[in-house]
Amino acid sequence: MARETKSIIGVDGRRWPWRLLEVPTFYSSLQFLLARPRSREQIVSQHIRPQQGNRIIDIGCGPGDIVPYLGDVEYVGIDHQPSYVKQAKEKWPRATFICLDATDLSSLPVGTFEIALAMGVLHHLDDYGARQLLSNARQLLKAQGRLITLDTAFTDRQNPIARFLAKSDRGRYVRHIDDLSKLARSEFESVEVRVRTDLLRLPYTHVIMECRSSRVAL
Repeated sequence: MARETKSIIGVDGRRWPWRLLEVPTFYSSLQFLLARPRSREQIVSQHIRPQQGNRIIDIGCGPGDIVPYLGDVEYVGIDHQPSYVKQAKEKWPRATFICLDATDLSSLPVGTFEIALAMGVLHHLDDYGARQLLSNARQLLKAQGRLITLDTAFTDRQNPIARFLAKSDRGRYVRHIDDLSKLARSEFESVEVRVRTDLLRLPYTHVIMECRSSRVAL
């Protein structure tokens, strides 16, 4: 099953024109052009809320573009795309980057991170793969640690352009907000869900979830 899930993660990024996003500079430039000014700062200050010295693991980190916004933290980035990891290592030498599949994190230390991030990842995974990621993230977190996810999703009374863009996303598993939060609650007792429509220059729907668990990872 893990092998099948891994192939799912890779396949959706190889169809033209989405294959261009495998080029780190193109991916980062597109993200910069689409984002509204200070949107990344808002995500960090309002949702991630890192504290000095926090250990943060970023599952699906891409080229590591969020690193300079996090402040003085111990950052570990995980991505399955070698080109992203290579550029991230060159650009942010003080951070740690590892080439791993998002659903197979068994080599990482359990219960050592205050914050886990999965930004734009869940909508690339089927339900099985998404539950694997959520379970892995919970195990990597310290007690009362937090997982922050950000994905496009379908919502009720959604802007038609935002709905079209969600349907057109390279991720094959864009879900309704209710299904997304149900997935998170399969692993985390506390899930706070917030819809943001103000992060990009064009109509778009982001769903941000802040997940906590009172269970201690085994």
